Amino acid sequence: MTEEEYQAQQGTKKEEKQSICWLARTIRRRCSRWFLSKKRARYVIEEIIALFPDAKPSLDFTNHFELLVAVMLSAQTTDAAVNKATPGLFAAFPTPQAMSVATESEIASHISLPRTLSK
Repeated sequence: MTEEEYQAQQGTKKEEKQSICWLARTIRRRCSRWFLSKKRARYVIEEIIALFPDAKPSLDFTNHFELLVAVMLSAQTTDAAVNKATPGLFAAFPTPQAMSVATESEIASHISLPRTLSK
């Protein structure tokens, strides 16, 4: 291989490297448009709140424990069905400690959902 051929080959590799770096920068720039910065995310949330100022969750709950249980049940059925099922459950087991000592069948008996959903 002559010196000129070697230089031409090295030049090609250098150009490939530069084009790969350019591609990586371009992808990074374009991908960053897909993700929101904290400032932009905050702005989007504020706009959503401004558009829907009276938005309320459809699940009925009075504390974090009830919300957690209601959300877990709502993954299996509708929120309306969960709202019908949970008052009896929370009357029998008002705290996480009370529910933790109960058996699965005791908990399921207080949920008026099909057995497969109450598991």
